[in-house]
Amino acid sequence: MTQLLLLVGQCHDLASERTCSVARYIKSQGKQFGRIPYGYRTVSNEDSTLVEDEREQEIIALIQDAKARGLSLRDISRELTAKDYTIRAGKIFSAESIKIILQRVA
Repeated sequence: MTQLLLLVGQCHDLASERTCSVARYIKSQGKQFGRIPYGYRTVSNEDSTLVEDEREQEIIALIQDAKARGLSLRDISRELTAKDYTIRAGKIFSAESIKIILQRVA
């Protein structure tokens, strides 16, 4: 039984290693692997090269400006909601989503 568990663990490690290797290669080619970061989009469904999304980049600039003015994450969320800005899913910006965006662009 112990040998079987060791074999399963080794197979899992190998699969994980292969997945990471493929992800690194795809990213090195300038293509997207996984979730598309806010502020970017892919060229097309067939071409996963990332390009900046103008509208989302404008929203990121608003978020950075609000943070520079000393607003809290919740206040930034309220400000974006008042201006009818939403995340891709059509929902309001949460403090957590704003935090993630700010960490990524820092």
